Amino acid sequence: MDMAMKKRYQVLNYVTACSIIWANVSVAEESWFHPYVETGLLYTDNVYQSAEDPESSLVTSVEAGLYSKLIGKDGSVVLNYDIEQLLYSHDSDENDTYQRLLFLTDKKLSNTGLKFDAIATIYNIAQSNDNNANADIVSKNTIESKNAEIGLSFLSNPRDEVALNLRGYGVITDNEDDIGNYKGYGATLDFSNGLNHKVLFWDSNGLYDRKKNREDDTETTRSYFKGALGLQTTYKLSPLVRLNYENYEGVSYLDTEETFSWGPGLRYFITQASYFELSYNFAEKGDISDYWGGAINLEPSPRLLINFSYDKRYFGDAYDFTLIHKSRKMVNTITYIEDTNNFQREFYSTDEDIEVFTLNRRLEWFTELVGRRENYGLKIFYHDQEPLKNDDTLRDETGIGASLLATYALSRRLDVSGELSYSQYNFRRPGESDQDDDYFDLVLSSSYRFYRNVFSTVKYEYNSRSSNIDSRDYDENRISIDVRMEW
Repeated sequence: MDMAMKKRYQVLNYVTACSIIWANVSVAEESWFHPYVETGLLYTDNVYQSAEDPESSLVTSVEAGLYSKLIGKDGSVVLNYDIEQLLYSHDSDENDTYQRLLFLTDKKLSNTGLKFDAIATIYNIAQSNDNNANADIVSKNTIESKNAEIGLSFLSNPRDEVALNLRGYGVITDNEDDIGNYKGYGATLDFSNGLNHKVLFWDSNGLYDRKKNREDDTETTRSYFKGALGLQTTYKLSPLVRLNYENYEGVSYLDTEETFSWGPGLRYFITQASYFELSYNFAEKGDISDYWGGAINLEPSPRLLINFSYDKRYFGDAYDFTLIHKSRKMVNTITYIEDTNNFQREFYSTDEDIEVFTLNRRLEWFTELVGRRENYGLKIFYHDQEPLKNDDTLRDETGIGASLLATYALSRRLDVSGELSYSQYNFRRPGESDQDDDYFDLVLSSSYRFYRNVFSTVKYEYNSRSSNIDSRDYDENRISIDVRMEW
């Protein structure tokens, strides 16, 4: 086995070791194990998704993998892994092997309140969003990203006087092109009053996260704390005090920001879980002024949750919103978050300094309708990224898109499905031309089950990109058929 293949299986060795340790100390209460093999043919009329001189190819795929889960009295293991070989008719030098991994495990340590957890992933992501945000392994515009994290947490009994969840972790990321490789460690905190505490109420959460670039040893740190402490009263109105702190320390003065604010407030309880809150906050540190803040948390039933909050952070007005609604046939989930982070390949653009902190605003809306024979889905997203402070090495990136999905079972053996997607990405960098990309994708497929564990899928795909930079336009048609056997 050559060195490249040895590196490819390093994460698997880690996963196997963790699984063996877990299995030796647990008794399975529920488990399933499903290996499979699959082979298929795919024809594409533009394999590299290029604007000029498109190259067609017949791609043969051979794939094997497994899906497994083990649930015990005091822990669990999930292991999903597959490996796929692609063979190209137009150029055998393009032949390559790809793998995907999802490994999750957790183990309670007796009755101590301690719990060990680990996660490892391998997946292929776009090299950069400005190059091709919709790249996949067939088009050869992806890189392999490996991630591993281990953690140890302490969780108290929430029925006691206090509810404490404290977790420490270590993490490492390895990308195929070495952009954004880092290792790090940190801790998270969730601390609130327990159900038996009747005098005060409090809720707080905090984070400390330190990352080190594995290529040049530069380090960055982010930390925050947000909390409220109030007095429980016999009335529905309770006084409280709020604290908000966050700090980002990066590779230069441009990546450093610290804010701190505090203030008195009132919380009006409709029920034990639902309330309105209003506070006036004094800005003690940072480029923000004193402000009114507020929050709404409504849980009128187990099927409905609405949460909204407003604060001021280093970038100004800050919002957070969550809506979850479930009915017998439909689920609606809407979330909006504003988060500052770095080393994120998901939003990477060519030549960016990935160490620099960026503010990411993201809205996601997902609706699913489940019928007797049909399923429908709607996905909507909005994403905006901007640097912590003005930095000419970073692009302001904005993305927006929507997808419609439908599946219909024509019989017990035959089903059809379709997906229609549109997305738009805009890139802005001072001193350079703007870039605007529009993506349109259509997928039609049909699956037929020959036997209980053997089925075949026929699929048609149309992918296109229209850009204000002509060299980035492309159109591609794909037709594929595969056969899969599961056990």
